[in-house]
Amino acid sequence: MSNTPDPSPRGANDCPTLYFWPDAPPEHIDAIEEFRAEYELLHGPTDRTRRYITQAPLAQGDALFLTDALGYFDQCPGFVRAYFMHLMRLAAQDGRLDQFTDRYLALYMREHRRGSAGIG
Repeated sequence: MSNTPDPSPRGANDCPTLYFWPDAPPEHIDAIEEFRAEYELLHGPTDRTRRYITQAPLAQGDALFLTDALGYFDQCPGFVRAYFMHLMRLAAQDGRLDQFTDRYLALYMREHRRGSAGIG
């Protein structure tokens, strides 16, 4: 059996974001796809041979997020981590960082301490 994930039947061939993150919020797909394209121009393409937690069954990803949020984020594609950091930075600029749960804030604080953009 190959470790290469099968494309999602939900339009992954037309939208790389859905290939890597089949359960991305539908109302944000266009913005995430635009972000992914810009991210990949700067950092190179996302590795299609790697299996990411965002491609696992939703229940598996949710379980990891609840027990080890930083471990969950470490297993996301780089553009997903960077997208979350982007959203949190925007919220911080507007004084709305308190709208995020502790799990997201842990990612924000870790990446802020590293001085990175959540990219890996």
